[in-house]
Amino acid sequence: LVETFENLDPSVSSYSNVNWAGDNGGNWSATDSRTDQTLNTKAITVRNGTLTIPTTSGGIGTLTITTQRIFSGSDGTFNVSVNGISAGTIAYSDMEQTVTIPNINVENNVSVVIDGNSTASNRVIFDDLSYTCYSALSVDKFNVASVKLYPNPVKNKLNLVLTNIN
Repeated sequence: LVETFENLDPSVSSYSNVNWAGDNGGNWSATDSRTDQTLNTKAITVRNGTLTIPTTSGGIGTLTITTQRIFSGSDGTFNVSVNGISAGTIAYSDMEQTVTIPNINVENNVSVVIDGNSTASNRVIFDDLSYTCYSALSVDKFNVASVKLYPNPVKNKLNLVLTNIN
């Protein structure tokens, strides 16, 4: 999934609730946010609100996003939760930075929310959000008869061959 925020109406200059159709469809929303600040191009600026990604199927492996604090304030973080469970934090400062949260690894439908600004008065631009899909490795298509280990006994090197039985 990729979101460039290019579908935003850039005229929202006071903090309010903003809704838009994302790059891949889906209804995105942000609270306590504005759209008149840019980072790479159009972007969403969140103060003490939330950025909610539409529920998607396919799971989530890693999440990457670019941030920058604008105006005044201090360095801080936003929380990321997936299906209501903490998945990590997104750091921000007055310098543009790209943050990746690896190994989230949640399968199936996911709801991702970015919220919990560590300093409620800081205004943070978010841009170029992306995440990889995730599915756990399934072993139900293999059986013991399809696994071959050699040589036996092992001396310095073990070979493992898995044969798909489809």
